[in-house]
Amino acid sequence: MISKLLTQIKKHKFIAGILILAIAAIGYFGYNKIFNNSNVTRYVTAQVQKGSLTNSVSGTGYVSSLNQIDSKSKVSEEVISVSVSEGQEVKAGDLIIKLDAKNALKTVRDAEIALENAKLSLEKLKLQYDQLLRADTLNKNYEDGMTILSDLYDNYPQILNNLNDILFGTALSSVNTNNIEYYSSYDAKFNETPSKAKTLYDDLKILFPKTFDVYTQTKRGEGDLRDKAIQDSYNLVLKTAELIKISRDPVLNLQNNLVLGNSIHKYKTLIDAHALSLTNYSNTMDNYLKNLLAVVNAINTYKDSISSYPLDIKNQELNIKQKENALLDAKQKLDDYYVYAPFSGIITNITAHVGETVPAGTVATLITKNKIVEISLNEVDAAKVKVGQKAILTFDALPELTLTGQVAEIDAVGTVSQGVVNYTVKISFDIQDERIKPGMSVSAVIITEVKPDVLLVPNSAVKSQAGANYVEIVEGEDRSLALASNANGIILKNPPRRQPVEIGSANDEFTEIISGLKEGDVIIVRTIQLTSAQTTQTQQQSGGLKMKIPGL
Repeated sequence: MISKLLTQIKKHKFIAGILILAIAAIGYFGYNKIFNNSNVTRYVTAQVQKGSLTNSVSGTGYVSSLNQIDSKSKVSEEVISVSVSEGQEVKAGDLIIKLDAKNALKTVRDAEIALENAKLSLEKLKLQYDQLLRADTLNKNYEDGMTILSDLYDNYPQILNNLNDILFGTALSSVNTNNIEYYSSYDAKFNETPSKAKTLYDDLKILFPKTFDVYTQTKRGEGDLRDKAIQDSYNLVLKTAELIKISRDPVLNLQNNLVLGNSIHKYKTLIDAHALSLTNYSNTMDNYLKNLLAVVNAINTYKDSISSYPLDIKNQELNIKQKENALLDAKQKLDDYYVYAPFSGIITNITAHVGETVPAGTVATLITKNKIVEISLNEVDAAKVKVGQKAILTFDALPELTLTGQVAEIDAVGTVSQGVVNYTVKISFDIQDERIKPGMSVSAVIITEVKPDVLLVPNSAVKSQAGANYVEIVEGEDRSLALASNANGIILKNPPRRQPVEIGSANDEFTEIISGLKEGDVIIVRTIQLTSAQTTQTQQQSGGLKMKIPGL
């Protein structure tokens, strides 16, 4: 059969060759389809870095020729000095009036004191935490507990033996009835007392050797068993106190009935002795319980404090940040008590006079021939803009030219167009350039916030769930692998860990991380689902994903 097949192949070599190639191709593509079509998750990573976070708003408008502009006070306060006169020529930045800033200065001083107090509170918390970590208080509590246990176990064996004689001896009966049964038989409400007492006593006989063994190991220093020794001993005393209580009740009941009935029992002396012993043992157990409970509570309080101190410290650090922001705000508001000329020009129409209290608003008019930029911003963006903020200006007619300026004025009242409220913002040039002509189109980017030297991550790295923010962090051996990853990502050996984070400001690219990460941490930026075949194509590629941080 095989020889015939070989003969046919020799006769038809060309056709046989085509068949062999077809079979090989089908096998190859079939193998790839079966074995190389599974999905693989690859992770694109980046390192947490420090940099400057900049936020801005942008708008378009035109260049206008400014004839006059009002110099305005932002606050209502008494005028301390007027530094200009009618018709005086001034330069941009010259002081026009100074207002009484004593209240603002007091606010600054109060903010400085509040910040200093917050810092002192933090230092105190850290000192207390360091003291707790030394465990001086904890060890003192343990020593107190072990002293109590030493006294307990010196007396407990005798107490347990005496309880056995009082409750389960037969001195009160000639019919082999034990004492607790005898006492309980005088009142039906104590019918179940003997069985309960026997169960508790049997439990104590088992429990006592175990607790005593833990106590003995603790004394020998075999591991830190002090918590267990104290807690187990507390439970032993608690159960002993329960046995004494339920057993004493029928004894006292019989004793009281004999007194009330003026009866004389032949074992009165023994009954009185039993009642007195049980009362004394009850008091003894109550004292052990009280002292041990105080130790247990003190130890638990210590442990709770150790657990809560890091959170208290973190909360105080955030409080300091708030105080720092309050101080910064207070200092910035001091600028409101000085009115400066926004442009060079001629001062006219001064309405502020020394000794008078001026309302917030115009205090003088400045005649100028400078050119300015007027742009329109929607109400959301306009709310972020303040007078004095820097702006970057570009021009359609002069694409090679970029100038800087600062916000000089923001309309107090917006205009409504098709349901949208817009505000006109006037921007002064830092340098007057002769190439700039009135009417030219201009694009302005106003810098509303700059945060230097903060931790930054790409926006895509931050995720949220149930109102909490987190990132996925790469650790261990995967971290070294991730540092060499590229835009096609890497396959991790271990799943990334969720790390809760507190976020601050953000722009279109980056998010500020206030807490939860440190510089150099490796995080997941995004995931890529690839087939095994696609993965094979990228296995030989390498090189890290570079996160370009502003300011670096």
